[in-house]
Amino acid sequence: KSSGCLRIISVNRLFEEKATLDVLKALNILVKKHKNVYYTIVGDGADRGKIEKFIRENKLDDYVDLVGWVNHDELTKFLYKSDVFVLPSVISRRGSEEAIPNAIKEAMLMGLPVVVTYHGGNTELICDKVNGLLVPERDVDSLVDAFCYLINNPTCWSSLIENGRKKVKEMFCMHKLNSLLEKRFYKLLDW
Repeated sequence: KSSGCLRIISVNRLFEEKATLDVLKALNILVKKHKNVYYTIVGDGADRGKIEKFIRENKLDDYVDLVGWVNHDELTKFLYKSDVFVLPSVISRRGSEEAIPNAIKEAMLMGLPVVVTYHGGNTELICDKVNGLLVPERDVDSLVDAFCYLINNPTCWSSLIENGRKKVKEMFCMHKLNSLLEKRFYKLLDW
């Protein structure tokens, strides 16, 4: 979509658990190897100041767009203009984990390869190099490797995208889920 430029996007709250700083650290390494990389961060939160400081201190202004919150129509436009979705969630200091973030599912349905961490429910949705890429939590080098893998293997994109859409539709089809729920209710009622 981006004619030679790898456009990475994150859509998340800017908190420790979403590890946006890890993506910026990976980007700082990546731009030394591949100048044609751009990162859009959609969202806001407590870590915004730290993120802005990192961008300034590492002279990444030309490679990063920190847009804040946008409405759904604007978000769709940002996703459409992007090539890869990244969300490197981590276990917080309080020990909390998330299930499967909706942002990952939406990105997969929009036709974006995803790079996410082995975290929470992500492994229920993502099979590494089948319908997305999985990296360890807090591992900046693995994020760089994942982006380089996508840059160096453009032929894998179509299968990642197709398999990603298929998996989300299989797991989250409302009619299928309603039917399963109905069967369970009838079983509980012993009908």
